[in-house]
Amino acid sequence: MDKIHPGFKMKSLAQLLFCLLIFSTLYIILFFNSIDLTWFQDNLHILRSYADNNLFLTILIFFIIRFFFAVVSIPGSGVLTIVAGAIFGFLLASILVTISVSLGVFVVFLISRYALRDYLTRKFSDKLEYVEQVSRDHGASLLFLSRVTEIIPSFAINSLFALTPIKASTYYWISLVGLLPGILIYVNAGHQITEIQKLSDLISPKITISLAALGFIPLITSVFYKYICRRLLRGSDYDQLSKQTK
Repeated sequence: MDKIHPGFKMKSLAQLLFCLLIFSTLYIILFFNSIDLTWFQDNLHILRSYADNNLFLTILIFFIIRFFFAVVSIPGSGVLTIVAGAIFGFLLASILVTISVSLGVFVVFLISRYALRDYLTRKFSDKLEYVEQVSRDHGASLLFLSRVTEIIPSFAINSLFALTPIKASTYYWISLVGLLPGILIYVNAGHQITEIQKLSDLISPKITISLAALGFIPLITSVFYKYICRRLLRGSDYDQLSKQTK
């Protein structure tokens, strides 16, 4: 029997993941653009009633969907987190989303490290030495900041850190802690949206605070991220200068 060339397996896997990404993105665009707040409110009691009567099945379905979206790193999947907050409530939704997302990114990390390492090493060969150096000096801090800010796409974080010496367990818990603030804000926004009965409710203090936090967190974390990077850069330059003068 003829052996399947490893390159063919890699190409087929890449094509499969690409197709899943395209179909999932189209699903988000077509589905979530077709609904609005009124539709969601009108049907929320149906969704919550179904979830209450079929709690295990609903949790399983949502977990699989959110896990899959985390694996393929689909932009805009935070909408699912908001929906979870509205349907499951703050506590259950927070636990469910945190576990599904953290496991999703961790699985991609493991696949990148053990199954795709050779491919990724060739792809990022020109950046690998720099990535390894930065990882040795500030790996945990940069991973945490990358997860909190979400400026860097998740698939890039998973792929690049898979090539570094960071321990898998360390990668998981730092990613979990870094993802948690954003998850809690999105879940809380969904939980508060369920309290809107009329348009005037949009200016209630709790709704305003939740939506403002949801909108400002990328800006705040972006500024903080750039500030920390500048500090780290100065620190690296100082270390190099110190070594040269010894």
